Amino acid sequence: MKKIIISILLLIPLSTFSQLTGYWQTDVGGCYQIRQNGNEIWWAGESSNIQRPSNVFHGTIAGNMLTGQWCDLPSSANQGCEQTLALRIENNNTLVKTASSAPYNGSTWTRQSGMAGCGGGQCSYNNLAANWKAIKGDWSSTGFSIDQKGNQLTLIGSDQSEVTATCSGNILTVDGNSWGQNLTGTVSNNGNRIDFSNGSHWIKE
Repeated sequence: MKKIIISILLLIPLSTFSQLTGYWQTDVGGCYQIRQNGNEIWWAGESSNIQRPSNVFHGTIAGNMLTGQWCDLPSSANQGCEQTLALRIENNNTLVKTASSAPYNGSTWTRQSGMAGCGGGQCSYNNLAANWKAIKGDWSSTGFSIDQKGNQLTLIGSDQSEVTATCSGNILTVDGNSWGQNLTGTVSNNGNRIDFSNGSHWIKE
């Protein structure tokens, strides 16, 4: 009897358990509205530097995989179309890109509470003001800290150097070049970890 029940559960498509409708943001700041109907998915996506839809996608869920085609809209700086994209459904809150037929920005999609926390709006975390430990490879150092006022942050190094940053959703964009050109960070683990684009990451102390 147990074997029969397990076999039936394995035959139920993942879309029975998944509900992906909602607001999402990628690890590079792109903002998405996703709509699920059965095992079909539609989305409208906007890049982090423009506040209007820049691409659309239609795909289907099979097992734990979402595959489909995307097309850039006229407002996009790129004009790709009929390109394929495959994402693995980790759970109802995380999607991970596994393949794309053409370059597509973003590798991880994370569910957001709403559009206000995505693409230039509010920061998804209000608990970033703390002491932090920086780690890169075998190197690590304490003495880092963050001051936070809404979506405006001040990052303070162990040498007391300071840079300002803006938080939008779960993405930090560091102003200026003093800590590296175009430095960004992705906040995760309930605001207890930040992965920076230079290969380092911070852990809250």
